[in-house]
Amino acid sequence: SKNIRYVAIFLEFGGVVPHSADAILAAQYGDCKDHVTLLEALLAAKGIISSPVLVNLGGAFWQPKVALIPGVFNHVITYIPEFKLMADSTISTAVFGLLSPQELGRPALIIDAGDGKAQLLRLPTADLKNDRVDVEATLLAEADGTVSGRSNVRSSGIYDVVARSMFVNIPSGMDDQVAASVLRMTNQIGTGRYFADNARDLSRVFKLNTQIEMPNYFDLPGPGAMTLPLGLIGASSIYNALALTDMADRDFPITQAGGRFEEVTTLALPPTMKVLALPRPTKFENMFGTYTSTYALKDQTIRVTRLLELMPPSIVVDVKDYPTLREMSIAVRRDLRAQILYE
Repeated sequence: SKNIRYVAIFLEFGGVVPHSADAILAAQYGDCKDHVTLLEALLAAKGIISSPVLVNLGGAFWQPKVALIPGVFNHVITYIPEFKLMADSTISTAVFGLLSPQELGRPALIIDAGDGKAQLLRLPTADLKNDRVDVEATLLAEADGTVSGRSNVRSSGIYDVVARSMFVNIPSGMDDQVAASVLRMTNQIGTGRYFADNARDLSRVFKLNTQIEMPNYFDLPGPGAMTLPLGLIGASSIYNALALTDMADRDFPITQAGGRFEEVTTLALPPTMKVLALPRPTKFENMFGTYTSTYALKDQTIRVTRLLELMPPSIVVDVKDYPTLREMSIAVRRDLRAQILYE
C-alpha cells in the first residue's frame, strides 16, 4: 500500500495478465492484479495461502447469468482463507483488511475459497460495530454572538478509509480554505482549522481534531432562536450520511452504506442568555435503522446527543424502498434544523 504505487498501464495482454512479482517489486508500481500478485508472493513466503478475488467497481451490483466479456469484473483484490479476510493493497489509505466504500456489497468471484473451488459471493457491507464515527464537540457562545470551540472526531472501518482519503488529498497550506469551505457548505460562516494525524501512517489510529470560530452566529439581547452549530464536520457525519436522499423520488436505485454515527455536543451559554425552550427529543425507526436525539440544559450548558444507526437491508436501495429511506432522511434533517429559543 505504501511502497508500490498504483499505476494502470495496459500493453498487449496487460489488461488481464499481471507482471511477475520480481518485475513489480523492481518497478515499485503496478495495477490491481500486479498488487495481488506481489501480495500473494509475500504471503506465500510466510506460508499463508491467498487467492485473487474478482470484483466490479462500476455501476453493476448484479451477477451475470451467462458468460460475458471479461469487463464484467474490472478489479481484483486478495482473499486470505485462513483468516476469512479481504484485503485491497491498491488503497493507500486503507488499514490492512479494510475495503473502500466503493467495494461494499459488490458481487465477487473468489478464485479459490480455500477448498480448491471458486465461489461467488458478495463482499461485506458496513456494520454498526466496526464502521462508525464518534464526535465530541465543546462549544462556547459569547455575549457578542460569537460561537467558538473544538471537536474530536474518531472514525473506524470504512469511515477511517474515507477520512484518511480526504486529508491525504488536501494540498499543503490549504487546510484553512478547506475548513472555511466546509463551514459554508453546512450553512455556517466563520473560520476553522483541521488538526489531523498523518493520513498515510497506517500503523496508528488516525485522529482528527477541529477548531472553529463563527462571529455573529446569534443575536443578544433576544428574544431569538438558533440552531445548534454543527461545527467543523469531518469527511463523514450525520449531516451527510444520507446525502443521496435530497430528491423527492428516483427512477433508478441508489447505494446506501450503513454504520453508526454518534455526535455529542455541549454548548456553554453566556450568563445573559436565558433559554426559553429546547427542541423536542427525536426518535425515528424504520427498515433502514434508527435515529435518536436528546436535549438537556444544566447550569447554562446545553448538551445534545444525536445517534444515527444505519442498517440498510442491502447496499442497493431499490426505487420502491427509496421513499422509506427518505423518510428517515427527512426526520434527521428536521432535527438538525431544530431551534433553541432564548431571550
